[in-house]
Amino acid sequence: MKAAKWMLLMLAGSFAALMVELRYFHAGIWGQNPVAYIPVATCGIALVCCLAALAAERKLAVFLGWVLILCSLSGVAGVHFHSKSSYTSFEGLLQSNVRVDRLEKGMKDQQALYQSKPLVAPLSITGLALMAAILIFSQKKS
Repeated sequence: MKAAKWMLLMLAGSFAALMVELRYFHAGIWGQNPVAYIPVATCGIALVCCLAALAAERKLAVFLGWVLILCSLSGVAGVHFHSKSSYTSFEGLLQSNVRVDRLEKGMKDQQALYQSKPLVAPLSITGLALMAAILIFSQKKS
């Protein structure tokens, strides 16, 4: 089996694991915020695209690559939703030592921190989808 097919299988596995993780972490908020369904569905679509690309002909592979590029936008939208359109919160990621701050503030603030939304975590969908799309486009030239 070619290295590209192994890579697609690993990316499919990554999407499957991410889909299960997102299902777990978003389960409690679906009632109040239906937008939380988007990343779980996106990972499912991307998983199917990766598996279908293993045996796809050129035209279908190009289509699947473009679908994956569209899936990558879900991660960018997730950053927008997690930050609540307030991008000043990113400043803290770049300027402070978050781990030391958590330890100094104590357990009470740590529990609140774990309940907060991770700011850049949705970009994992973007990265995986773009890697899969680039891999598909590079393999289906002929």
